[in-house]
Amino acid sequence: IDARNETVDNIMSLLSRIEEDGDIDAMVISQQLLGQETKGLLKAILKLRPSAGVVVLCENPSSESGSLSNDVIFESSRTSTNRLLAALLEAKSLTASRKHRQSAPPAVR
Repeated sequence: IDARNETVDNIMSLLSRIEEDGDIDAMVISQQLLGQETKGLLKAILKLRPSAGVVVLCENPSSESGSLSNDVIFESSRTSTNRLLAALLEAKSLTASRKHRQSAPPAVR
């Protein structure tokens, strides 16, 4: 596995890296970095890099998923390394279904 680990300390640096680097397969983001605008920022991240799996580390994963549960994996910030790796794989697998949803024709009513 070829992996690169980068750390950023603010949301602007994160968005800049995502926008600049077309070679991001997956990312782990602390919810603390996203702050009060978690949902909006995650939507922006998914729009900038739809092919990347996204894992968000937070205090209470079950209360966070909501409308983004088909696109983002929420994990406890105290998760084990093995569970984090599994979450990254799961997040990456969500990109295929996200791509399919985005390319599907709109439903006719």
